[in-house]
Amino acid sequence: MSLANLIEQLHIEGDPELPSQLFERAERAYMENGTALVDPGWLQSLNAQYRLYPDQPMWQTILDAAAEIRDMPELLQYIYVLHEVCRTGSNAEQLIARFALPAVEVPSPARDFAALFALLPFIPDLVKSLQGRGVPDDVISATLSEFPDKVRDFQHRRGRPGMSLYTGWLYKFIMGEIIRIGRFNFEMKQAFKGAVSVYRNLQGEYRVLVNHAVLHRSGLILGAAGCEDEAGSYRAEICETKTAICGYPAGKDGRAASEKIRLDKRDWSCVLTTGDPVLSVHIPALMSLAENICEASYSQARTIFARCYPDFAFKAICCESWMMDPQLAVLLGRETNLTRFQKKYMPYPTRAQGRAVMDFVFLKPYDTPPEDLPADTSLRRAIKAHYQAGGHIYELGGVFF
Repeated sequence: MSLANLIEQLHIEGDPELPSQLFERAERAYMENGTALVDPGWLQSLNAQYRLYPDQPMWQTILDAAAEIRDMPELLQYIYVLHEVCRTGSNAEQLIARFALPAVEVPSPARDFAALFALLPFIPDLVKSLQGRGVPDDVISATLSEFPDKVRDFQHRRGRPGMSLYTGWLYKFIMGEIIRIGRFNFEMKQAFKGAVSVYRNLQGEYRVLVNHAVLHRSGLILGAAGCEDEAGSYRAEICETKTAICGYPAGKDGRAASEKIRLDKRDWSCVLTTGDPVLSVHIPALMSLAENICEASYSQARTIFARCYPDFAFKAICCESWMMDPQLAVLLGRETNLTRFQKKYMPYPTRAQGRAVMDFVFLKPYDTPPEDLPADTSLRRAIKAHYQAGGHIYELGGVFF
């Protein structure tokens, strides 16, 4: 089957633009190995060894999907192509996104789980790599728990088990880019993407200066939700002389000031800038954000990365999330675990679209009208009212050292 025919049969929209050599390798593997990637004996052995899916009903659903796929040549070939995309590595995340299976009128476990069978063969090498670095067994087990967690997340959003929404996300795990340590997932990012530089003085104080960005008059990045008009916008560039650093600082509200500040080079030095390696925090759902739990996770992460990843000398811990928006403290009107979590970080503006709360808080599509949002918790009620009033909750950045 040609790539064009495969795309047509799977109803994939657009042109994934897969390299011809990649598709040819996948086609050969498919012809040589047939149903090997969905073989029930191999799957049972893998699950028994690594306890990926300890929940038996969930695991049975996955086995049922594999059985369905064994009689569907187009999905089998799709799995081999996706496996080759992951194995090759180059531009894998972009190719995974372009080659994603779209929703169909009648959903099936086979489509909802097809991508999983392309990822599972990487588990043994992932575990071997983590063990080789001396990563503790409990951290390895916690990292692998992302696989069943994503089935649950899919079910929360779609009302049925699956994982196809999270193929690109789980790819980061099988590549060893993210590990779960305590409360958080920690991603090793080789290059910090924030449009800021951070400076520290001799007294241990910090200033976050916005750099290489056009700022809306509100102090957010021009183009953020509700900040598209250019009136009053200004360009933020850090300027250095022999004696000083000048730039627009980000405040505690996560927005840039409209006036520059001057930092004396005798007192201040740069400790983080765009392109530096950072440890990026991701926040699994349905777990406590109690301060002691969060602090234990950060502390354990520092210890494990220092011991097991000495080659990854990260400069800071950062996070970009709707949870970084200081507006939440105002909306909730009281101190909560969420507001205590965000106080750990120094916020900075991003080109935020203000849509993440639809997915992560309301479990709804990004374009859901505010009036259709549920209001069954205090957080949901506060955010819904905010959106009905024309506001947004922004996916701001935050950093600490």
